[in-house]
Amino acid sequence: GPPYVARMMVASAGFGQGKRAIMPPRQRINFYEYAVSLGIGRLHQRNVLVTLPPMPILPSPIELVTARLPQRHRAAGGEFLRFGLVGAFGFSLDVAVVYALNPWIGLYAAGMVAYFVAASANWALNRVWTFRGRAHRAAHTQWMRFLAVNLFGFMLNRGAYSALIAAFVLPRHYPVLAVAAGAATGFLVNFLLSRRVVFG
Repeated sequence: GPPYVARMMVASAGFGQGKRAIMPPRQRINFYEYAVSLGIGRLHQRNVLVTLPPMPILPSPIELVTARLPQRHRAAGGEFLRFGLVGAFGFSLDVAVVYALNPWIGLYAAGMVAYFVAASANWALNRVWTFRGRAHRAAHTQWMRFLAVNLFGFMLNRGAYSALIAAFVLPRHYPVLAVAAGAATGFLVNFLLSRRVVFG
């Protein structure tokens, strides 16, 4: 690690080697005053080189998981896990928008708006984090391509969402169930298309 220089005040005393002065109580006098009272000729600074060991770099949880995979699958495994974490964030955003817009425009329209809001957020995070090591096109072009190639995932996602809303009473009262089913349906398709077409 980088060396650190610590400055120490060293007193040069006039009394012989082996003699020790008894320090008085701290509340009564400090070291400098005590040294002066003993008639010490001078105080000088001495530089002491202190080398600290380097701080260990801890691996991220994703690296701990992918380290168990074969070497050839580690890069794809890391991207898959990061894509999943981004998808979890997008899912939370999706749910929040659906619940926020439902009283105003209804569940179906809220689901459509929420998908595009969440998809745009996912694209941004995937661009700067999940697939950061890959070549990137212009942002607006890549965003439009991300939405376009995920159209099939959109159909699976909102198809499952709409089917559950139409067929069952429970998802109407708890839209999070329909959102979760749609997200799980389109997740793998979205990952493969994003990895190979959008960020490939």
